[in-house]
Amino acid sequence: MAQSFPERLLELCRADYITPTKLATLTGIPQATISNLIRTDADARKSTLVALADYFGISVDELIDHQVKPREKPLAVKQQSVTITLSPEEGAELKKMLEERMVKQDVG
Repeated sequence: MAQSFPERLLELCRADYITPTKLATLTGIPQATISNLIRTDADARKSTLVALADYFGISVDELIDHQVKPREKPLAVKQQSVTITLSPEEGAELKKMLEERMVKQDVG
């Protein structure tokens, strides 16, 4: 299970042997902002996340402990139908082409 952002931020501070106050000084992020992030799990600005990630040498995804979830189903494709009129010869030729294409897809 993913950590909350405050837990992750505190863990990174502990691993780097710094306090949140020292983190504010080193990153130039106001102490009040760091405190809010830790106390309230407030949404951080992109610039704040980037500054924190840069300081710790990790990506923003790693900073926020984000893990990409695979899609459960493919994107829906809207199907449309088209009606065309073919001569018997054209129909036979089209059928042959489609059968050949299906064979190639099954093999490939």
